Amino acid sequence: MTFINFKVDEEKKKKSEEITHIKGYKSLSEFIKEAIDEKINLQKTVDDFLEKKPPFDKDKLVIPDFIPDGKYLGLARNEIVIIGDSLGEVMEKLFKKFPESATTIIRKGIEMEHFEILFSLFSAENTKCYHQKEINYKN
Repeated sequence: MTFINFKVDEEKKKKSEEITHIKGYKSLSEFIKEAIDEKINLQKTVDDFLEKKPPFDKDKLVIPDFIPDGKYLGLARNEIVIIGDSLGEVMEKLFKKFPESATTIIRKGIEMEHFEILFSLFSAENTKCYHQKEINYKN
């Protein structure tokens, strides 16, 4: 087994000791080992997700000419998967059919106002990853 020696300020040490006591860990070392394991597991979950479902890459998107200007396009895995006449229609279909891989909604030929939806992650063992959704909208 390898030993890791590191310095922390007194406040972090006290807080760690409090958590160790409150949560019933046998020792501060046990608490720190579990915290490291959780961080490694969370990072692995995120890395695996990004490998299987890459984020939106505007340079890879090719919008065919036969799609008329003004249509809303729902994208998943850098591909157009939903085409519709309204933002609501495309959003509903996109998130029903591709809940984990939907990456963005754009409007062909029309610049849209930008806003984002962000999902929070709470625990590594029950984590599902989602891309930060981008929805560009203009009245």
